[in-house]
Formats: sequence, structure tokens, C-alpha cells
Amino acid sequence: MNSTGGDLDPVDRVPPSDLAARANVTLTDLNDAVKAADIVLLLVDHTEFGRIDRSQFAQKIVHDTRGVWN
Repeated sequence: MNSTGGDLDPVDRVPPSDLAARANVTLTDLNDAVKAADIVLLLVDHTEFGRIDRSQFAQKIVHDTRGVWN
């Protein structure tokens, strides 16, 4: 939930206004974000995260707190 009380859906294409106003926040495609990451943390078990191609995790530190990728 964001600070305005609304939910941030993992597939939202527009960030909430409180984040959009920040110069250091960029909305990035999930697969692009995983490709660019050194560390991948799964903190919530949204359905879309379970669909990630796990071959993208090669050479990355991965920590799954929800048991989705284990």
C-alpha cells in the first residue's frame, strides 16, 4: 500500500504520485529489472513473480522469502 492508501499493483504502468515526483524512481519492466540486478529479493508472492523465467537468476544472488521459487 502506498502513502495515499492505494495499492501498488506489480503490473502498474504508472507509479503513485508520491513516487512519480521523485527523480530517482523509475518504473522498469520486471524482466529488465531482473536482468540488470545483482541481487533478486522476493518479498511478496504476487502471481506475476512466480512466472519469472528462473534461468534469468544465473549468476545472481536470489533470496525468496515466500517459497515461490524454491
